[in-house]
Amino acid sequence: AVFACMPGEADFGVVKAKLVYRLKLQLLNTGVDYAKFRLKQPKGSNLSVIYDPAQVAAGMSVILTVEVRARGPGMIEDALQVVSEVDSFPVAIRVQVVGDGSADVSLPDDVYSTNPDVEVSGVIEKSFTLSKSRAEKAEKTLSTTAGKPGSSHGRSGSAAAQSLADVMPGMTLGELQKSGKLLRERNATVEQKRFDPDAQEDDALSKIQHSMGKMKGLGVLKGLTGYGVRKKL
Repeated sequence: AVFACMPGEADFGVVKAKLVYRLKLQLLNTGVDYAKFRLKQPKGSNLSVIYDPAQVAAGMSVILTVEVRARGPGMIEDALQVVSEVDSFPVAIRVQVVGDGSADVSLPDDVYSTNPDVEVSGVIEKSFTLSKSRAEKAEKTLSTTAGKPGSSHGRSGSAAAQSLADVMPGMTLGELQKSGKLLRERNATVEQKRFDPDAQEDDALSKIQHSMGKMKGLGVLKGLTGYGVRKKL
């Protein structure tokens, strides 16, 4: 083999959950000339290897930093693959993650791993996404408005359609969506003319006026998305 890994495996020992850990390995060129290598990352989404791909001189070594995100209690067993120009070999990765109050292994408050070479590099924050926030807000709105007089939540499809017809007399939902699209195209043309005064306007405005003539006195919210309408005040 051209390369040798020291130590031969990445054993994190026992670690506490909800933290990010790193362990450094040395990849030594045992040959007599320069050699190249590449790595195949571990399969687990909570594992990764950080390194700088480069030629390694004979007798020299490079650092491989194995990172694990210990999300919850359990045993993690995986491997990275070192691939050289002439051969390849695996390097095993083992991590035992324990949670607070685990009956299996107890670690002192100031100790995060049984392997002294393991470093703590971060804390796993609670995941938060915009879509999740919107879903929670929508669920809260539904729970607070359900059962109120005049509320449309929980109505049947026909009842909702009837309410839509009451708000937009003489105009179908498809026509309203088409009007919104035309309005957005018109706004895009206006923005273009701000930067290019010679740009030619199309007949989007006349199409909007013709379509919106069916609204019978209803105003359209600025930046119509296809659904947002309100009565004139």
